[in-house]
Amino acid sequence: MFRKLKIQLVLINLALLCLVLVTIFCGIYFSTKQGMERQSEDLMRSVAESEQMPHPQGPDLPQPPGHQPPQQHAAPNFFYLKVGNDGQILDVSPQPPISTSDARGLIKKTVAEVNETGTINFNNVDYRYLKTTRDDGYFLVFDDKTSDEQVLSGLVINSLAIGGLSLILVFLVSLFLANRALVPVTRAWDKQKAFVADASHELRTPLAVINTNLELVIGNDNETVGSQSQWLGAIQSEIQRMSKLVSDLLFLARADSDEAISMNVFNLSEALNQAVAPFVPFASSKGIELVSKVEPDIFFYGNEGRLKQLIDILIDNAIKYTTAGDKVEFKLQAGGSTVEITVSDTGEGIPGEHLDRIFERFYRIDKSRSREYGGTGLGLSIADRIVKEHKGTIDVSSSVGKGAVFSITLPKPRYES
Repeated sequence: MFRKLKIQLVLINLALLCLVLVTIFCGIYFSTKQGMERQSEDLMRSVAESEQMPHPQGPDLPQPPGHQPPQQHAAPNFFYLKVGNDGQILDVSPQPPISTSDARGLIKKTVAEVNETGTINFNNVDYRYLKTTRDDGYFLVFDDKTSDEQVLSGLVINSLAIGGLSLILVFLVSLFLANRALVPVTRAWDKQKAFVADASHELRTPLAVINTNLELVIGNDNETVGSQSQWLGAIQSEIQRMSKLVSDLLFLARADSDEAISMNVFNLSEALNQAVAPFVPFASSKGIELVSKVEPDIFFYGNEGRLKQLIDILIDNAIKYTTAGDKVEFKLQAGGSTVEITVSDTGEGIPGEHLDRIFERFYRIDKSRSREYGGTGLGLSIADRIVKEHKGTIDVSSSVGKGAVFSITLPKPRYES
C-alpha cells in the first residue's frame, strides 16, 4: 500500500513539474517566434516604404562633401525584388541570396498569393513575404526563415534537454522526500495495526472467559444461582474489565480527535487530596505506606476530572507494583509559573530498556502480571494524554529494585479571575 502511495506522490510531482515546464517553454517558444515574426514584418515594411535595404548600424548621418560611405547591407536572409506589370524584374536588392532563375519562380509564386503577407515555400525553403502593389507592378520583400527556424529548433532542443534533466532531478528529490514523508505515516499505520490487534486480543480474552463460564452455568441448569456464584462472579469480573477497557479506548479515541475539553479555575490542592484519599485504606490493607504532601490552596486552570484521573492512574500503578513494607509518596507543589506533581514509590522499579516505551498503548513490561493485576496497558497512555492536554510534560526515572518516580510539570495558564 505504501509503495503504491509513494509512486503516486512521485508521479504527481513529476506531472506538476511537466505542466509547469511545458507552460514555461511554450510561453518562451511562442513569444520568441512571435517576436521574430513581428521584427521581420516591421523590417520588411521599412524596406517596402523606402525601397532600399536598411542600414543595420543605424540611421544615415550627415557626411562631408565628396565622402562616399561604404555600402551596407541588411542581414543576408532579407532581400527585395521590384517587378513590372509584365513580370520583368526591374530592381533587385544588393547581393540577393538567390539566382535570377530562382527569383523568377519565386516572383511568380508570390504574385499568385492572395494575401499581402504570409509564408511560402520555394525550393524547400520557407520565406516570409510582403507584397506591395504599385502602379507599375509589385514591390516584393522576402525574409528567409531558415535562421529563425534554426534558432527555434535550438530552443526546442535546449528546452527538452533542460526539461529532461529537471525531471530526473525532481524524480530523485521526490523519491527521497516521499520516503521521508511516509516515515511518520508508516509508523502511525504500524501503531494503528498494533493497537487494533492488541485491543482485539484484550477484548477476546474476557469474552472467551464469559462464554466459558456461561456454558458452565447453562450446563448446570438444575443448580441454584448461589451454588454457581463462582462462575457468575467470574462473568461479572470480566464484564467490569471489559467496561473499563472500552471506557479507556473511548477516552483515547476522543483524545486523538482533539476534542476540546472544558476547563475552569479550581482548587487543585483540594481536588488532588480527594483523589488520593480513597487509596490510603487500599494501600494500608496491602501493608504499604501512602504519604501525601500537598501544598495548600494551589489554584489551577484546567479540567478537574481529568487531573483526578491522572492521579488515580499513577497512584494505582505505584501501589500495584509495590510490595508490603514499601512506601508510595505523592507530592504537589507550585513553582513560579508551573505546578509540580510527583508520584514515587520504593517498589520493584522499571528496567531501563522499558522506560522509553511505557507510555505506548497496550505496552506492558510483564503481561502475565498485568493481567493478574487487571491492567490493560492503557493507563499510562491515558496519563500521558491528560498531561499533554494541559500542555505539560511527564517524565519517569527508575532503577530495578529501587522504585520509580513519575514527575509531572504543568504550566499555569493565564486566566481571568
